[in-house]
This record gives sequence, structure tokens and C-alpha cells, in this order.
Amino acid sequence: LRRSKAATPEFYRQLAEGELWFLVHYHPEIEGEELELKNGSPIPFAVHQDEKGELVMLFSSEARVDEALKNGEVPPRIFSAGSMPARQILEVIGKAGLRAIINRSCATGAVTIPPDLMRDLADGSALNT
Repeated sequence: LRRSKAATPEFYRQLAEGELWFLVHYHPEIEGEELELKNGSPIPFAVHQDEKGELVMLFSSEARVDEALKNGEVPPRIFSAGSMPARQILEVIGKAGLRAIINRSCATGAVTIPPDLMRDLADGSALNT
């Protein structure tokens, strides 16, 4: 994406497939447990603040999570990582009106995605050509 905007459609196609990784605040009692999302439940993801408002950090792999936490010098037991189907997490975050940043603090570079685009990726409408 840094070299050419022509790669953007393929990037979004790849992003919507498979799984995305996210951070939750560490709680020893839920470590290794499955997290269930229900309609009306509060968002379990760690929400961060930047100059433009709130956002959720998402990662393309567990290796990117580890890289970001290491580069950010985040001490152990601050966050736990989990994954879920990409379209599902994009829908949840998009419907909550939050932005997402993909692979923040990673050598791959980061991309910020607004809520409307996440909703369109989740339902597939952004991928129709």
C-alpha cells in the first residue's frame, strides 16, 4: 500500500478473509478462555485514544501482535491477544462506530480503517466490483 494505491482493493479483499487478531485487557481469570460476544454486550476489545478519537488495534497475525507489543515496550500481563473471523470483528467494531488500525507499531506499516468501510467489508459490499 505504501508503494501504490493500486494494491488497495486486494489489501481489503485479503483483510476481510481469514482471521484478525485483537487485544483485550489482561485478566488472569479469562486467560485461555473463549470470549463470547452477544448483541448489546460491551465491546471487549482494548480501545485506545489518539488525536482523532477512539480506535481498536487489529493485527493480521499473532506474530504482528507480538511485534507490536515488543516495539511498544508493553510489559507482560497488560493485554491478552485473541482472534476471530475478520468479517465478524470488522462488523462489530464498525457498528460500534470505532475506527481500527491494522498492524500498528509493525514493520509492515499501519492502515487506519473508518467504521463505514469496516461495515462494508464485513457485509461484502466494499468488495463488489
